Amino acid sequence: MPPFDNSDTTERYRRMLAAGIGAVKAGDVDTARPLLLKAAQLHPTDATPWLWLSATTQDPAKQHEYLENAFAADPNNSAVRRGLALLSRKMAGETVLDEGSGIAPAKDAPPQEAEALQVFLCPRCGGTQVFNPASQDLLCAHCGTHTAIEGHPAADQAEQVMDFVLPTERGHRWAEAQTILRCERCGAETIFPTGSTAETCPYCGAHQWLATDETRAMLDPHVIIPFQMEEAEARRAIGEWLAQGWTTPDDITHLARTLDLRPAYYPFWTFDGTLEMQWSCEVNIGNNKAPVWVPRSGVVHELFDDLLIPGLKDFPRKVLERIAPFDLKAVLAFQPAYLAGWPALTYNIALSDASLSARRQVTRLVRRTLEPRLNITQDKRNLRTGGITWSDMTFKYLLLPLWSGTFRYRGKSYSVWVNGQTGKVGGQRPRDRLKVAAWVGIILLSLALIALLAFTLTR
Repeated sequence: MPPFDNSDTTERYRRMLAAGIGAVKAGDVDTARPLLLKAAQLHPTDATPWLWLSATTQDPAKQHEYLENAFAADPNNSAVRRGLALLSRKMAGETVLDEGSGIAPAKDAPPQEAEALQVFLCPRCGGTQVFNPASQDLLCAHCGTHTAIEGHPAADQAEQVMDFVLPTERGHRWAEAQTILRCERCGAETIFPTGSTAETCPYCGAHQWLATDETRAMLDPHVIIPFQMEEAEARRAIGEWLAQGWTTPDDITHLARTLDLRPAYYPFWTFDGTLEMQWSCEVNIGNNKAPVWVPRSGVVHELFDDLLIPGLKDFPRKVLERIAPFDLKAVLAFQPAYLAGWPALTYNIALSDASLSARRQVTRLVRRTLEPRLNITQDKRNLRTGGITWSDMTFKYLLLPLWSGTFRYRGKSYSVWVNGQTGKVGGQRPRDRLKVAAWVGIILLSLALIALLAFTLTR
C-alpha cells in the first residue's frame, strides 16, 4: 500500500470517507460499511472511519470491535473513549445526556429543618465524636476517647478520566439529593455536621439561612486534606502575620484574638493532562542586510499535573495565590469521618466549566512562553499558534481546609485566610498612614541624594 502522504491516496481516502459518512447519515448502512472499511485501510492512523463504522450496526459486539480499532488508531479521541466506556459498562447508559440537552434548574422548595448527616458515636460513652486536627482522629468531647481513622493516601489513585464523567447526568444535571443549608446573603451552600448549630455562613459570616431539600446530583469528593490546625493555632498564625511589615499599625495584633474566624472545607478541582499546540512562523536564515525568510512549523507539548481550580464562583483568585501551595501529594481518600464536627462547602462550578477554566489557563501559559520554547536563535516574525489537542485528561474533586475571618479597623472591614494544612496566611492588612508617608519620604530623599551625587560626579 502506498504511503498516506501520496496525493492520490489522500484524495481517494477523503472521497471514500465522505461517501461513507453520507451513506450512514442517509440510513444506507450496507453501502456505508465497505466504503468506510476501505477508508480505514487507506488511513489506518485515523479513528474517524472506525468511529462511523460503529454506527452501521446495532450489534454491541461488532460496535465494540469497531471502537477498539478506533481506539488503537487514536487512543486520545474522546468520542471513541466515551463509546467504549458505555459498551464496557464503565458508566451507566441511562445516565447519558442526549446531545444538546441542557441543565435542569433546581426547583424552589419551602424552607424546612435540615436533615441529619452521618453521626459518629463514641464507642465508650455513646457521645458524639468530632475530627481532631491535632491527633488526626475522632475525639469524644464527653469522655476524651480517641477513635482512629484509617487514612489512605490517594494522590494519583483517585484520578478520574474526564471522558467517562462529562457525558453523564451526575457531571452536568441538577437533581434531588441531600438537604443542605444555603446562605441568604452570598448563596454559598454548606453541609453541616450533625449536632452543630449553623450560626454563621463559613464563607461570608452571614447569619441568614435557607434550608432546602433539593440540590444538585453532585459528585462525591474523591480526596481530602484534613485540617492540620485548630482555631488557636490559626489565630496565632494570623497574629504573627498581622505583625509583619513596616507599615502595619502597631495596635492591630490583638485583633487576631477577637476576629470572627470560621473553618470550612472548600471545594476544588484538580486536572492533569497533556496539551499539544501547533505553531508556525518565518525565520530569517539570511542576515539583516539581506534577509531570507523561510517558513518553520512544529508542535509544543505541555504536561500539567494537579492544576488547581476553585469550585466556588466567587472564590478570590488572589487569596489562593497568597495561601498556596497546598501539598496535593498528601491528599487522602475521602471519608465522611474527616467532616465530623466541620462544615464543608459544596461546589457551584460544574466539572465541565472547571475543565474549560483549566484548559484556558494552560493555553495562556503555553502561548505566553511559546517563543523561548522554540529554541530558534534566528530572527522570527509572524509567530502564530494553530490547532490544539488535549490528551490523557484526568481530574479529582477534593476538599481543602481553610480558616477565614474578618475584622474591622477604624471603620473598615478586612478579610484574612489561613491555609488549614500549612498555616500560611493571606488577606488584607491595614496600613499606618504615618508610616507609609515616612517611607515615601525616605525613598524620595534617597533618590534626591543619588541624583545629587550623580550630578556632582559629572561636573
